Order: sequence, then C-alpha cells, then structure tokens
Amino acid sequence: MTHSHPHDTARCRWDADWLDTCRRHDDIAAEWARDCPALEGCGCLDDVIDACRHDDLAMLAVLTRAQAGCPTAGRCVLQAVLPMLAHLARRDPARQLDDYLGACWPEAMRWRPEPGSRVLVTLALNTRKALVRDGGGLWLVTDIEPAAEPAEPPLTAVEIVAVSRRLRLVPRASADVLISVYSDGLTAKQAAERHGMSHDMARYRCSTAVRALRTHRDELLDNLPA
Repeated sequence: MTHSHPHDTARCRWDADWLDTCRRHDDIAAEWARDCPALEGCGCLDDVIDACRHDDLAMLAVLTRAQAGCPTAGRCVLQAVLPMLAHLARRDPARQLDDYLGACWPEAMRWRPEPGSRVLVTLALNTRKALVRDGGGLWLVTDIEPAAEPAEPPLTAVEIVAVSRRLRLVPRASADVLISVYSDGLTAKQAAERHGMSHDMARYRCSTAVRALRTHRDELLDNLPA
C-alpha cells in the first residue's frame, strides 16, 4: 500500500483550488491586461501566472493589486510562487508546504519591492527567512530556483559560512551578516543594527557574499564535512 507524501497532498489541494479560481474568475485577466502593459495578451489567469513567472513587472503588478485588496490577485501571487515554495518545503525537514504558503501571505502583503527586485525569488527568500529564527539554512541561496529533487540533505548556514571562510570566499564581516540574515532570520536593517553598519552596507555585504557562494557552489559542496 502506497501513501501520499504530505507535500504532494498539499500541492494537489492547492492545484484543485486554483482550478476552481480559474473557473470563477478567468474573466478578470482580460481586464488586468487592458490596464497593465506587462500583462498584455493575458486572456486567462493561467496566462497571468505564466507572465508573473517570466516578468518581474507582471508579478509586481499582480502583487500591487493583491496588496490593494483584490482576493483574486492574492491567489495569483500564491500560485505564481507555489513551485518555489514547494521546492523549498521538500528540502526542509522541519516544515511542510502549508507552512510556507501560510508564511508567504503576510510577507507578500507587507513587502514593498524596490525597483529591479526579482520579485518571485525575493518573496520566496523572505518567506523562508520568516520561518527561520534559529538554525535555518543558507542552502537555499545556492539553489533557489525550482529544480529536480536534490540528492543532498539541506545544509545549514553555519556549515556553509564556515566553509566559505576557510576557503576565503567571503570576508569575516560579510560572513557575520549572512549568519544574521540566513540563520537568525533578521532583516537587513536588523542585521545592520546588530553589526554596527549602515543598512546599505549590510545589504551590500549580504548580496556580494551570496553571489560569491553561488559562483563557488561546487567548490563549497566539495568541501563540506561528510
């Protein structure tokens, strides 16, 4: 006898809810398309989701509608980010997809993206950080995009940062900011206050360090303790 994985059960439930949303509200897509150039050509809600996953301006337009109180737009936000959250949930031994979706909603409603933001990726990262307050993983910054189920277990921020320091990939000050953000779940502003630096400097140290970790991902994995 086979049993459904909890993640698969939750995904099926959300997909069924999405089909019902499309059945009842597909017509609104054409209205959005007339008002927003980034959604031009969208004739149904599935078209809107496809646009959101390929164009940050489209995702930002839908997120803005959701924050203004449109429930259909809010459901679209969750559907657009669902594959990323499902990917993260499968790699998280402590939480399930419903936990990620539940944390995503308040994050989406209070977040004000800055120009040039990668909206879906940042929303997924913000959701993960909202769930993590001690002992979270920096593994996600090297593999945030939806992908095939990885073979390796999740890596902790402490492990990744320790190896990156030993390999001299990031300076100490940047490593400390990474731990504050990806392990302790602080915002960049809170991390800046903790480490006595400006908000911009904390964001700079974090972003450049993450870029270095992504660039040297294979080297990091090869040097992790067995």
